[in-house]
Amino acid sequence: MKIAVIGAGAIGCVAGALLHEKGHAVTLVSRDPRQVRAINHKNLSIDGIAGKRNYVIYAARSLEFIPDLALIAVKTQDMESACLQIKDMGNFPVLTMQNGMMADEIAGSILGEERVVSSVVMFGATYKEPGRVTYNFPGGLVIGKAFGQDGGGIVEKVRGMLSAAFEVHVAENIQAMHRAKLILNLNNAVACILGKDLQETFSEEEVCSLGLSLMREAWDIFEAGGMEMSDLPDLPLEKLKSLLYAPKEIGPKIYGNIMRGLSHLPLPGSVLQSVMRGRDSEVDYLNGEVVREAGRIGREARLNGKAVELVNEIEKTNKYLSVDEMLRRFGS
Repeated sequence: MKIAVIGAGAIGCVAGALLHEKGHAVTLVSRDPRQVRAINHKNLSIDGIAGKRNYVIYAARSLEFIPDLALIAVKTQDMESACLQIKDMGNFPVLTMQNGMMADEIAGSILGEERVVSSVVMFGATYKEPGRVTYNFPGGLVIGKAFGQDGGGIVEKVRGMLSAAFEVHVAENIQAMHRAKLILNLNNAVACILGKDLQETFSEEEVCSLGLSLMREAWDIFEAGGMEMSDLPDLPLEKLKSLLYAPKEIGPKIYGNIMRGLSHLPLPGSVLQSVMRGRDSEVDYLNGEVVREAGRIGREARLNGKAVELVNEIEKTNKYLSVDEMLRRFGS
């Protein structure tokens, strides 16, 4: 199969490499000329859980052929431009791979809803430098029809193309699963505010308490708004809820252990990775989504709103906060 991966950051590179290993003809598409040059001249280097490997994969600045499938792995803020690049190139299926809730709407409005298959990405990766990525922890993909019923069987077609490289789960309500994953992603903002990887960020109990409060605020708002959530692979909703509402003497310790055990290699999180590369982050589509949903139902998301404010500040100043200053700014 000819597969295009549009967005050659951490997730896109790992996805492309795994598909390449299984014999697919993969092209990585990146707007960053340094990334394209590094991959084409020195190959793609991936270290981490599977050791260090080099992949001979072609990279390009734009899509130059009609693929059987396009994986769109850019951040949500770049989704519109990525979709416009391929809008008039054919009717091939596209798989969205973004955190948050907005990417499918953007893709559907530009490419047509019938083409869009949505995914929840369960593996973790870190962009190191042009041509180098770390594969931090394994996990599969959850996919589902982004809009309406799958009358044409597009989800099964996409699952068939991906299943050799990934463990693929099919969800009837992929948006409900996105909301559950969104809750887990909210603390990428905390790591960015401190300028630390997730493991170091959540080595302090007060920071873990703040992290749980951010997630609990989102859970309460989604429930109040009637926004359905669903189990994630290996993480039932009841288990997540029991963590969020655990006694304050227990919950932060458990959460800290979970976060420190995510990877044996540093994992900065998606928001900090963007800031470190000098780019705008996806915080407006993570914590900002909670703020928007709160406004829709006439409520306030004070903590997640503050997270957006502080990350936006750091994007402008490149000055991270100390733990004490962060907690003071949150009012903790």
